[in-house]
Amino acid sequence: MSLGEVREVLLEQPFVEAAEVFERADPQLGRSIAAAVVLTPDAHPDDAVARDLLDAVREVLGGLSRPRALAFVDRFGDELATESLRQALALLTAGAAEEPLHLTWDQLLTASAVTKP
Repeated sequence: MSLGEVREVLLEQPFVEAAEVFERADPQLGRSIAAAVVLTPDAHPDDAVARDLLDAVREVLGGLSRPRALAFVDRFGDELATESLRQALALLTAGAAEEPLHLTWDQLLTASAVTKP
């Protein structure tokens, strides 16, 4: 299983416009994968949608591929390189549990400034 495979499964869902999958610090496992998605305008970022997305990954790729955290993001801009985006997402989702997070692009930009060397 690769991060790209998980991302592709998320992008196959009809209500997902964009997705990013990344590694993050996990209080129970040390490291785990997490995902961030931008939904289509008609989709509602709620627990049911989060569960559907995570279940889709589990069904296609198996339980070990299921992200342990999910963030709904209002949009992804082009101001950040992929690695900077992943680092910002990892920072903002570190320690997050099963309940989905709601993030803004501005929060990601701010977090990316913190992760720069």
